[in-house]
Amino acid sequence: MTDLKNMTDDDLHEMIVEARTEQRRRKEEKKLPVYLVDGCYYKSLTKALKELEHDVQHALNFDGGRPERFLGKYLEDGVDRIRFGLKIEFWSESEYHSRPDQVFGGSFG
Repeated sequence: MTDLKNMTDDDLHEMIVEARTEQRRRKEEKKLPVYLVDGCYYKSLTKALKELEHDVQHALNFDGGRPERFLGKYLEDGVDRIRFGLKIEFWSESEYHSRPDQVFGGSFG
């Protein structure tokens, strides 16, 4: 990581210009789909759907087939949220290839 405190204003300006140029390049790049399920991005649609299926089966079989118990407070607190879902996003080709097949840390927004 770069220590910004030791950089001159010219260094910072140059870094900002380079970052904006890279952002423009990525915007124009080919986009590839990734699939978000339960906070994890997958490059494989098959793996994403299997994870979604696993989550749903777990809920259906929770405590003797009582999905209400699995969802617990989700059904009581009055807050709208997505619990089981598949979100499709598109990443630039360079970002897509620079990341592993499974990336944790996504959320629906």
